[in-house]
Amino acid sequence: MRYFMILLIFLFCGCEKKQNNNEITFLLDWTPNVHHSGLFVAKNLGFFKNEGISVRILSAGNESTKEVISRNGANLGISFQTSLTKSMDKKSNLIAIATILQKHYNGFLYNSKLIKTPADLNHKIYGGYDTKIDNLIIKTLIKSDPNYKGEPIKLKFLNSYDMDLITSILKGDSDFAWGYEDVEGIEAKLRGLSLGFFNISKYSKDLIYYDPIIIANRDFLKKNKDLVKKFLKALSKGYKFAAKNPNKAAKILIKNSPLINEKLIFASQDLASKGYLDENGEWGFMKKEIWSNFTKFLYDNKVINRLISNDELFSNEYLSD
Repeated sequence: MRYFMILLIFLFCGCEKKQNNNEITFLLDWTPNVHHSGLFVAKNLGFFKNEGISVRILSAGNESTKEVISRNGANLGISFQTSLTKSMDKKSNLIAIATILQKHYNGFLYNSKLIKTPADLNHKIYGGYDTKIDNLIIKTLIKSDPNYKGEPIKLKFLNSYDMDLITSILKGDSDFAWGYEDVEGIEAKLRGLSLGFFNISKYSKDLIYYDPIIIANRDFLKKNKDLVKKFLKALSKGYKFAAKNPNKAAKILIKNSPLINEKLIFASQDLASKGYLDENGEWGFMKKEIWSNFTKFLYDNKVINRLISNDELFSNEYLSD
């Protein structure tokens, strides 16, 4: 179920508490899941404490992470390269400072009784909104399939978002929907459902981007550079621990969100942990070519109106000692 179906808006909040000088408020993109494991590992095993900082984890509310961080409602949080790039079209005070995953697990969960290859997505119902980015990604995926014969692409959109996208497909409200291979893809397999998954990065280099990422408010970064570097140093240790100890990381995540499906978490964590570190065994670092290629892809297809520079979008500065 989409991020395990638990809307715990104030689970970690304590929103009225005044922030001290050694504290960072960190906003999740949704409820706790395996993409957040390194964060909870770092907090529970004392990695943040060892750096002399405290971290207050805020669960998602009705606003997007970008909106909250942009107005200083939180210092750092989780977002996505797609979303951040689109918002930068008109410039903003946000920037990406780390990626959580090095492997791309994004894609589409689909009804395998109706769909066999990406070309079959044509004329099907997408369980999401009719946005420029979604349109472009789906059409690019369809065209990348050798089975696509060049016929006009017509997509149908549900234009609503069902948190439980698996149920949406099973009910027939949609034929395919956005998801993660290490989350919804794993859940579908565990439930023995007739659902398949297209990992979009395997079909086109233009569909490779960072997701999820950690974003920050630039004003906060200027005033708290050392604090943020300590945070990311501890967080890196958390994700490196999770990469080497997926079962232990899963237990820590379950401890912090006890209502989630334990069997699903262990299976999901096993796959997610394989995607935390890069080829050098490091966490968080982002490559210029991935950002620039995806930005150009959006610009060339008129999703954004200007060719945004990498310096506006991301920085690895806060990951280095």
